Amino acid sequence: MKNDTLKQIIEQIKKYELTESFSDIEEFKKWAAKLNSAQINNFLSLDIDLEEIRELRHLLINSDLLSCQDYKQKVAAISTLKNGDGCWHLYNNICSPNFLRSKNFYKDIDMLSKADTARYGLWILGEDTFINSPYHDEDLKLLVETHDTREENPLDFVVSDAIATVAGNIDSIKSPYHQADMKLIATTGSDCLQMSHSYPEHSLNNLAVNKVSLADKYHLENMQILATNPIASEFLYIIMTDPNFVKGKNYRKEVEALANAKSKAKARALYYYIVNPRRKYMSDIDYFNDCEYDVHDVHISDRNSIAGSNDPDYINNLIKINKIDDKFVMYFVSLLMNPDFINSQYKKFDLELLHNVSDKSIFMDLYILMTDEDSLNSIHHKKDAVIISQTIVENVRKLLLEKATDELSLNSYNHDYDMEYILKLDVDSIDKNIYDEIYYYLFRQKGIDDPQRKEKLEKLLRGELVERSSSISSYLDAL
Repeated sequence: MKNDTLKQIIEQIKKYELTESFSDIEEFKKWAAKLNSAQINNFLSLDIDLEEIRELRHLLINSDLLSCQDYKQKVAAISTLKNGDGCWHLYNNICSPNFLRSKNFYKDIDMLSKADTARYGLWILGEDTFINSPYHDEDLKLLVETHDTREENPLDFVVSDAIATVAGNIDSIKSPYHQADMKLIATTGSDCLQMSHSYPEHSLNNLAVNKVSLADKYHLENMQILATNPIASEFLYIIMTDPNFVKGKNYRKEVEALANAKSKAKARALYYYIVNPRRKYMSDIDYFNDCEYDVHDVHISDRNSIAGSNDPDYINNLIKINKIDDKFVMYFVSLLMNPDFINSQYKKFDLELLHNVSDKSIFMDLYILMTDEDSLNSIHHKKDAVIISQTIVENVRKLLLEKATDELSLNSYNHDYDMEYILKLDVDSIDKNIYDEIYYYLFRQKGIDDPQRKEKLEKLLRGELVERSSSISSYLDAL
């Protein structure tokens, strides 16, 4: 390189304040050494005002841009971009070789200059997929002109992020759904969209690029469903993108049930019932954070749970779950996923009985009874359930529940007698000593085995204290 030429190059570098664009002297030497005559001529011919290109001046020495025959014209076009606050670093994408050669270069730059921010256009302008997309022009126009449809606190950046992501996705572009999906994303608004890399995925823009969904003949229908059901979107998305469910015989019924969910609680309950995820109830951090427990709530049984599809009544249950009160729905679902309950002869009766219970404390006691394997296998279960459901006094009902879930009692001839006996008790007014003896004869092994048990229980009911039998005393008396 001639000294005069080098001197002119240095003057241009100083004129456009480009010294800081080189990390050190060696980098400058390497850059200058690689310049060909066309690049040199382009750089030296540059006469744009520094203030017009100040934020983007580092692009002036980009080798790919310098190689363009229309270098000055491209620089002039780039200088019209004044909307790069917070994303000036992304402007390097403009110098992508393919974009510089693109027939859309000037048209795209002009369109991008009209956007509120150039950030999202710059994401994809340099990508071959977007450059070569048959939807290039309409997608860029959509990206630039679309605003969030939310009236309060609109989030334009979420909408722009979503449009840019789908516009540059090859799977969407190759599908027959691209234009319809883009239009829906643009008109639905941020409530049904997510930013890139958000988790868990549950939005329209994620479904629009999901390979399983794009291969599904119900893709467009699912997009509409997802757009109108934000409450259940997280769970709908899981079903719509899992090939095991998409190919399943109950797929549309499952989607329909979730789409009909009127609350987040019902939607989550249906999701548990359909999928049987490993983490549910208190192991599901989202459920744990959302639920509100009170003193009457009991632990939800998750023992050996199976997916609802194992139940012959699966389809009917999908409909019924949506009709259950939110405060009870998870308990119903856990029963419907309990193999012991599903296979129980009392299943239908128990479900009908629970449906007619509105008192939460009674419901919880019945739930405990209906998850107890001993009770489900007992001939007394049905009668016990009715008695417990009709007992308003809580401390009496707790004694009944304890008796109804006691294996020894359930196998005893005295079980019905004991249940009827407990019903006669006025627990709050019984002397403590009397109560302790009643409990001894009802629930302790020695008391249950006492040959005079019934007689003593009747005396205790009348308020008369009785003496406990001693096996040694009885032996000595007999001896």
